[in-house]
Amino acid sequence: MIALAHLRGAVVVRAVRRALLSALLISATSEAVSGAEEPSVGVVLDYKPTTARISISRNGQKNPIAARVGAVVQAGDRIDVPAAGSIELLLSDDAVHPYAGPGTFVVPATRPINFVGRLLRGFEAAFHGPNFSASADAVTRGGDCGPYDRPEPIRVPILRTGAKVTAGARDLRLAWAGGCPPFEVSVHRGEEELGSRTGLASRQARLGGLKLIAGEHTVRIADGRHHTFGFPLLVVERGPAVPAELRGDTRLGVMARALWLADQENGAWRVDSLETLRPLIRDHNPLAGNLEKVLLWKGPDRISRTE
Repeated sequence: MIALAHLRGAVVVRAVRRALLSALLISATSEAVSGAEEPSVGVVLDYKPTTARISISRNGQKNPIAARVGAVVQAGDRIDVPAAGSIELLLSDDAVHPYAGPGTFVVPATRPINFVGRLLRGFEAAFHGPNFSASADAVTRGGDCGPYDRPEPIRVPILRTGAKVTAGARDLRLAWAGGCPPFEVSVHRGEEELGSRTGLASRQARLGGLKLIAGEHTVRIADGRHHTFGFPLLVVERGPAVPAELRGDTRLGVMARALWLADQENGAWRVDSLETLRPLIRDHNPLAGNLEKVLLWKGPDRISRTE
């Protein structure tokens, strides 16, 4: 009898423990869900005027954040737009959502952008960080040289050590620092010249209609003081395998793919990264324009700070 009573008591205790454990799990799950961050669904594409003070308020954050081109937005974010101000969001549905002030607008829930969002957020953080500041890594585009000036050696930020491009018919856009105008730019495969531009007053050029086949090439830039600098460029049949998450053809997908490509192999693929952006640049996409400036003129070690 006593043993039976003890057995019944143990069963009751175990039942109570299971009930308490279930309650704790349900409570923890509810808290996790209620405190979960809303998914990222797009970015700030543009806002006007540039002096407008447009802020983004987010659940769980005490202070609003400033709306900047490239800022990643989450579903449910509240955007305060002042009078005479406006903002455009590019969301995962590949549509531009314009909002004109005055008013407070809530970011709608669309498909989460996940990995794409992390890349875009990383670029936005890096773009506004000290690594891209004018006082740190920015390249001076320069001007004319005086008769007694000693110009710096020419360097081309987009052609990092081990620079690579994929084979095929293509254009090559370059920008550089140093040297004195006028400049001459040419691309060579061995002793064969594939294309050139001469008499350039500015420190940038596009060489069009190049037919590149696999092998070692050289980009040569000569300045008005008869100094010539060579930059190796390896042409290969195929580029890096793009992750499945970045193979979409939406504008956000194209931008994220360019960001990803820009940081592969320590920046070796930045020429192809810029080529990836060409459709967006032609459409005057402000976010693509920011990345274009970084690729051409600043050449940092990393483009997207995702840590």
